[in-house]
Amino acid sequence: MPMEPGVAPGDQIRLRVRARDVALALIRPESISIRNILDATIVDLFQGPESPYVEALVEFEKQRLRARITLASVEDLSLAVGMRVFVLIKSVTFESSLT
Repeated sequence: MPMEPGVAPGDQIRLRVRARDVALALIRPESISIRNILDATIVDLFQGPESPYVEALVEFEKQRLRARITLASVEDLSLAVGMRVFVLIKSVTFESSLT
């Protein structure tokens, strides 16, 4: 990830990743502008009542993220708990203060 102004290597930062900025893939994408691609496992899938979206909770290196995807995508990709997927993070927000 590119460094933010005023943040030096070794500084502690917090990254905020919105579920809507996360996509899932079954195979590692190539020739794509997204640079933040992680190998992860789906640990939960849940859908609100009458919602066209599903929240996928994924885990990688003891960290968890949520991805908001359509129910149609879940069905088309046959996503299920325990599956290995590639997580594509489209954008993040940096917070340099941890207080």
